[in-house]
Amino acid sequence: MNRNMLIRLVIDLSMTVLMLVAMAYQITGNTIHELIGIILILLFIAHNILNRRWYKTIFKGKHNVQRILSITVNLLFLVSMAVVIISSVPISRDIFAFISINNDMTLLQIHVLASYWGFIFMAVHIGMSWGTIINAVRKMTGITNTSRIRTIAFRIIAVLIVVYGVQTSFGKICFRG
Repeated sequence: MNRNMLIRLVIDLSMTVLMLVAMAYQITGNTIHELIGIILILLFIAHNILNRRWYKTIFKGKHNVQRILSITVNLLFLVSMAVVIISSVPISRDIFAFISINNDMTLLQIHVLASYWGFIFMAVHIGMSWGTIINAVRKMTGITNTSRIRTIAFRIIAVLIVVYGVQTSFGKICFRG
């Protein structure tokens, strides 16, 4: 496996794990949530730089239903993360407290709603890229055979991530402690 692919996988895995941790606001508290948010912003920028060629291919080639769906999900994910990033600074209580707007519940609700939608789009984005991810991991680890148990385990993990995102989005959309 080449170094660039390894870097991409590490960034993508880190982003996925950190998104899960960021969604656990009631457990981590505000300061850790904001620090993780800063790291996620940096990883998100790095991810988009490393995958910048994708943007050049949006309007090129054949557009079947799967490709249109993939482009739509990716662009919705990009928009939701942009909204999360833009809304995070004025509602910051710790890292950007010197910029914050006091008690702007509307911005907070937009931030939370965009975060949950972003989490769902991330899960779909990962799901649509699952074959590529698995092939890259196989190359990296030298795994050549398939394993029914491993396949089932990874599918259960993927489903749990999606269920967690959907459940939390409907359970806590409008309020944060």
